[in-house]
Amino acid sequence: MAKQATELSLLKDRATLMGIKFHPSIGVKSLKEKLNAVLNSEEEVEEMVVQKPKPRFKQKSEATRKAESNTRLRKTANRLVRINLTCMNPNKKDWPGEILSISNRVIGTIKKFVPFNTEVGYHVPAAILRLVQERKYQAFKEIKLPNGQKQKRGHLVKEFAIEILDPLTPQELKDLAQRQAMGNRIED
Repeated sequence: MAKQATELSLLKDRATLMGIKFHPSIGVKSLKEKLNAVLNSEEEVEEMVVQKPKPRFKQKSEATRKAESNTRLRKTANRLVRINLTCMNPNKKDWPGEILSISNRVIGTIKKFVPFNTEVGYHVPAAILRLVQERKYQAFKEIKLPNGQKQKRGHLVKEFAIEILDPLTPQELKDLAQRQAMGNRIED
């Protein structure tokens, strides 16, 4: 019985691929006869059209999907965010700013000079912002041991205090554009 069911299902699949119409409750013997008749008849073979199931949606190739994903990631990484950056590292207290760089095979290399302690803020790419949020430096503090001796121990401290500012309003953008046009220069 199980052999007939599998044989019937195989025959039904073949008939469907060949475009032969049949009743759902057809038997194995009747379906074999229909298939043999079509295969033996040259006229019907020429008229026969093999129908492929149509996909419900247009499928994209793997390379296309990957390229679209990479483009979306690049746009996200380069999206500008307005911040005010304060350096907490005492070794960099005299620095006016720092050149920050981040790179990988998807977004490429993003490099930006970021000034410290600006009054109006500074626009940086989102990838640089994530880098700055993760940066730490090693600070040392002196601790007293139980025997009375002093020892320096290192610990990691966040290197930057970051203030994420609201985006510029249309009026602020207009004023900035006017100042840049009048001064024939570009500033943040």
